[in-house]
Amino acid sequence: NFADDTTLSACDVGMEEMLHNLEDETLTAILWFDNNFMKLNQSKCHFLTSGSEKEHGPEHLWVRVGNELIWESKSEKLLGVTVDNELNFNDHLSNVCKKAGSKVTALARVVRILPFHKRRLILKTFIESQFSYCPLVWMFCSCEMNRKINHIHERALRLVYDDYISSFDELLRNDKSVSFHHRNIHLVATEIYKAKHDLSPPFMKEIFVASTTRDTRSGDSLAKPHVKKESTGVRTMENFGSTIWNTMLPKELKSCTSLDKFKESIKSWIPDNCDCVLCRINVKGVGRIKKSEIFE
Repeated sequence: NFADDTTLSACDVGMEEMLHNLEDETLTAILWFDNNFMKLNQSKCHFLTSGSEKEHGPEHLWVRVGNELIWESKSEKLLGVTVDNELNFNDHLSNVCKKAGSKVTALARVVRILPFHKRRLILKTFIESQFSYCPLVWMFCSCEMNRKINHIHERALRLVYDDYISSFDELLRNDKSVSFHHRNIHLVATEIYKAKHDLSPPFMKEIFVASTTRDTRSGDSLAKPHVKKESTGVRTMENFGSTIWNTMLPKELKSCTSLDKFKESIKSWIPDNCDCVLCRINVKGVGRIKKSEIFE
């Protein structure tokens, strides 16, 4: 629930079971509304499904909400985030990139008459902020979309620093910042720290589960879910979070005594040891290769 927006969800191994559960939960909500002198606007309801293509097939689904039949949508906007039935958030990020790109273009028109501190203020306030809303929801985006985000970031940095020679990494170092993907890694690490120190909602501990291993060297580690290599389970918060905390994050950051100290210290950490799909190097004729495999 958020203000007057209510979102119901259901999950099951079969489509028929899932639809039955969703209609049952919806009926419960409608009865609750009636008992509390409230009314559900059925015409404003939307229906979205995501799952196996084989299970779903080409059939266009619908669900009954009160006396209305709500047909399935391909994407819907929920609290400022466009959620699509593939859960790749391409529609959402396309809109965000479009907004950020237009602001970079506007900056390019006036960059010659602005002092440096004003240009950098515009970068931080009007351009980078576009990618700061709900990043943990869309951070597992496609490589193509990640390239678009980096391209916009690079264009903005070149305008601010009047530097059209340096590489993207050099521009980031000059700005004393990191890419948006690396910032998202910082955010995941921060959420894990909060969960481990009881500073976040209880459900976060269901995502970041402490390891039960008896190995004292792993006493502070997170449980690694069992997923097949390169399967969809790899690109989940549970799996990626355990990789960040167990193998990527420096020990001195894990041992920070307060959340404020952790947030301040992690700003200087560049997660260049990340081997996720977005951080791999694209080799022509070979594909995307992990950095660790190249150096080996």
